[in-house]
Amino acid sequence: MSAAAPAPSTTGAAPADDTSDSALPPEPAEATESDPVLAIDSVRAVLHVEELLRSGQIQGFSTAQMHFEHVLFDSPTGPQRHLALWGLGWIRFRTGDFASSRRFFRALDREDPYGELTPAAMYWAARAALELGQPQLATTELQALCGRFPHDYYAWAAALSPGDARASHAQASELTRRDVKRVLTSIAAGTPLRAAKAIDALAAQAGRLDPTSLHTLAKAAARLGRPQLEARFLQESDWRFGADPGARARLASRFPAAIVHSIVEAAQHEHVPADLAVAVAFALTKLQPDTSSRRGALGMFQLGLAPGLAMLREGGRRKSATAEVLADSAINIRLSVRLLGRLYRSFGRRAEYALSAWHAGPGAVTAWRASHGDLPTDIFVEEIPDAATRAFVREVLGAAQVYRFAVQESAPEPQVAAAR
Repeated sequence: MSAAAPAPSTTGAAPADDTSDSALPPEPAEATESDPVLAIDSVRAVLHVEELLRSGQIQGFSTAQMHFEHVLFDSPTGPQRHLALWGLGWIRFRTGDFASSRRFFRALDREDPYGELTPAAMYWAARAALELGQPQLATTELQALCGRFPHDYYAWAAALSPGDARASHAQASELTRRDVKRVLTSIAAGTPLRAAKAIDALAAQAGRLDPTSLHTLAKAAARLGRPQLEARFLQESDWRFGADPGARARLASRFPAAIVHSIVEAAQHEHVPADLAVAVAFALTKLQPDTSSRRGALGMFQLGLAPGLAMLREGGRRKSATAEVLADSAINIRLSVRLLGRLYRSFGRRAEYALSAWHAGPGAVTAWRASHGDLPTDIFVEEIPDAATRAFVREVLGAAQVYRFAVQESAPEPQVAAAR
């Protein structure tokens, strides 16, 4: 594997689906103990280099590629290896080597089927198939993504042209199955302290567990008399997968009808997608109306004091333009959705731009677009330079997926995402 960034592909096509992983070192079966300080420094280094992937520049890609190749060929286990697979796949995609990018993304999917980077890997593997002239394969893989991670941002990104989600619950890793079995065996053996220690260790990595393991552990937590832990496993399963028969009702309870009705009314008045408006408030405050921040942001939308007062004065309420008025739930909703609507319209009704502008400011988005060009939606979100803004945009669009599932009759159908 070359240390330099690969040249863009000139063929435009590839064999039906090259699943050969001859260029990838095998994943080690077991982790080995290492110096924790060195491990922390290594993770920080990888995360630092990972930011170069957002540059969209060949020089940044080349530096990141050399680092990720070093990490991968050192054969670490866990998050560092997975981030290296993701990073190399992304570099290959952005430089036009779509067949190679698929090999990295698919390797990540196989090794960590429910990990934090797996929805991204599944999505971009499908996008690479589309670029290779294989739309049917791309659609099938996006359907599998929406089936496995129906509430993820990448399921939202896939919803761009018709298709049907297909259940795609990959088998949990051998390590996960072993750890879950250890909990159950300890309970059966009458050693609750050992079971508690094992289940707490799994709770710390709940975001990487499959739905079956989460439900098994929820039942185990109930048997151990740990109701809070039981609820945590169920909430994780509901939010990521929604596979349990009671998931829709439990999720719907997190969207209070009266508050949602007020937001939807305001969104209709401002011609903003209702699910987008609800999702912004949910991501910011979980729809809690009396929330305030140390920076002076008010209400469930965390409306800034300066823009909020300015909009009050626009409405002729100069004497009553106070922070107390802005904190009123009805007024806060109305003004916040109005501001969201202005951003939405000023950026051509592009949700990703409006959300980025809400979080980082319109000037930052304008500068990013000037630097990166007018990218397709999915690539723009992937390369938002500010990590906090990137996370916010993904969180909101993922929350919109959950809202549609929980409150509306059905989510939009998954689709092949070429460009938006």
